[in-house]
Amino acid sequence: MIHHRHMQGVDYYQLLEFVGPTHPADIMLPKLTAGQLACNSGWLCPKYWSPASNRIVLSMHLNVIKAGSEIVIVDCGVGNFKRRPPSPSQDNLNTPVLDWLRAIDCPPERVNHVVMTHLHGDHVGWNTVRQGDRWVPTFPNATYYFPEVDWNHFSKRFFSGVLDPKGSFEDSILPIACADRMKLINGGDEIAGLLTGIAAPGHTPGQLVYTMSAGDETCLFAADTMHHPIQVMYPHVSSRACEDGETAHRTRVSILQLAADTGCDVLPAHYFGTKGWRITRSPAGFDLEIPANEF
Repeated sequence: MIHHRHMQGVDYYQLLEFVGPTHPADIMLPKLTAGQLACNSGWLCPKYWSPASNRIVLSMHLNVIKAGSEIVIVDCGVGNFKRRPPSPSQDNLNTPVLDWLRAIDCPPERVNHVVMTHLHGDHVGWNTVRQGDRWVPTFPNATYYFPEVDWNHFSKRFFSGVLDPKGSFEDSILPIACADRMKLINGGDEIAGLLTGIAAPGHTPGQLVYTMSAGDETCLFAADTMHHPIQVMYPHVSSRACEDGETAHRTRVSILQLAADTGCDVLPAHYFGTKGWRITRSPAGFDLEIPANEF
């Protein structure tokens, strides 16, 4: 599925591999109480939470940005034919993402830049495709930007045997380094004159979020600082996938403060929509406005 937003000089596409009630709320967001969900059910159901199954609704997708001759992909979703047994909803997918890229005139060979917010498996999958018995870069002419802190962290774990040797690092990250397509980046670095990185640790040690400005509009690709809109109201709630929950909490508050101060459109990595959230301050902390009837 393809969604599109036009901004001054920029076309932004969201290519959805899938969206649905994927994760039990009490497992994915362990500090969130049933009462907090219930008192927000009026706006959460059914788009963001399915009470019958107690599962939160998440999206897996790629962000594609076209600006003149520059084609940038921010995060690469789950990918096709990737074995992910711990995550049944992500295991061995087969979606027409490559056809969708061609449909928006972004064939793989024209992509210039592939940007990772962090190196978890559901963000790196389309980095590579299967070629015979090897995984090779999907975008052969692109520079792939990996957060340096994450690369150091995950590569050390991989080569010391801590990470699953048949997981996403082996099939979606290491082949990029071996093909000499990798560039390591940090907060403050700019990409293609479009994106500026901001350090956002906690979910992973080196996670980066990225701002993009087009005319008088600014978007913030907020990565996994927030998995779900309920975290705006309860910033202390970190996901089970956060490697350092307390740091993730502090980072989330700083991102919410930035969004409230600047009025930017916030695009968390698992939010389905191209218009983004608007964050405001409230007596209790923060509130959000989600565009109605976007699709």
